[in-house]
Amino acid sequence: MVTPRELFRGFVRAHNRWPKQELRPDSFRDMLLQRVRTEFRKPATGSQLQERLEDGQKQLAALNMLLDGAFETKHPLQERGPIREFLPPSRSFALLDQPAREQLSEKNTSPWTFLGAYMAGQLSSKRN
Repeated sequence: MVTPRELFRGFVRAHNRWPKQELRPDSFRDMLLQRVRTEFRKPATGSQLQERLEDGQKQLAALNMLLDGAFETKHPLQERGPIREFLPPSRSFALLDQPAREQLSEKNTSPWTFLGAYMAGQLSSKRN
């Protein structure tokens, strides 16, 4: 089992790997760090702590899979499917600011990484 400190450090590493979106008022990257800090400050004991650590490990694993592009290989999207039809064309990263577009284009951008970036944009626009 992972310790709270190791889990916190894992989330901070994931935060550091997430593309910066400096032109956005609220970026997913900043919201991630704020949420991690808030959750780790909440007191927990015994079984409650165990449950939160297990849940945190699952969330961190999912976040790392998204950052590593592992979803693309594990769950390939159908060329003509509902998710592809929902997303704008993956070549037009109009939903992201210019620095984020450049950072994503330097990497091997897959539909899953684009979906994560798209949803991060949707979440930050919902807060306003």
